[in-house]
Formats: sequence, structure tokens, C-alpha cells
Amino acid sequence: MTGALRSDGTLFLICEVEYFPPGSKISVEPVEEDIGMEEPEDLPEVTVRANNRSMLEDELFTDCVIHVGSKYIKAHRCIFGQNSPVFKSMFSSENMIEAQKGEIHIEDAKFDSVRAMVEFMYTGATDQLESQGNIDEILAI
Repeated sequence: MTGALRSDGTLFLICEVEYFPPGSKISVEPVEEDIGMEEPEDLPEVTVRANNRSMLEDELFTDCVIHVGSKYIKAHRCIFGQNSPVFKSMFSSENMIEAQKGEIHIEDAKFDSVRAMVEFMYTGATDQLESQGNIDEILAI
């Protein structure tokens, strides 16, 4: 299974489909567990995600700030530029205020939704989807 998890966080699956006509009898055999499999915490992808989450939470060497109302999130331009062509263009253009000051002001979204977007950019996942019920707003961002 670990070979199916790619470095970009996607899962590569190959499915074999077998058609059984109506009335056919199907037997299911149990699959033996692979003893040599690494623990999920030991996978390189999990370590990178944990390090990125830590970098965000610890505000390690941040170089930009997202303002949402009276709250803010310190972050890294390179993470935003890598994950969004809009942010990449914004930070690449010397004429943009965001590039000059390293500040982004978001007026039309809730802080929790923006935080979930940022968390997803850093880790490829977010805990905010289920707990906040703001999936539509996160997707809109």
C-alpha cells in the first residue's frame, strides 16, 4: 500500500473488475495482513506533513501574513505560491501590494475557513471540514 501513496499526497489505485452474471455465487477469501508494512507514522509522507504542520503552528521563518477581520495567520509565500496560481502570481508581481508588504487581506470569508485552506496547503488535509460545517466556503476560497 505504501507504494501507492505518491509524494504529492495522491493515492494511485489499480482496480480489477470482474463481472458476475445475476445468480452467480461469489465466495470471498480473507486477505492476510502484510507483516512487513511500516507503521503509518514512520512513512516519509507522514513525517513531511507533520513537519509542515509544525512549521505553520510554530510560525517558523514566516514571511507573510493573512488578515481575516481582526485575526491573522502568519505563513510562508513559497507554500502559497506552490499550491495556488493566484498566490503565485500575486507574490511574483512587484506591482502587487501583497508582494511588497507580504500581507493579504481577505474580507469575504470566515477565519476558520481561511485557516482550513491554509492548513490544507501545508499538509494536504484539514480537521476543519467535519467540525466546522463550512465545506462550501472552504471550497469557494
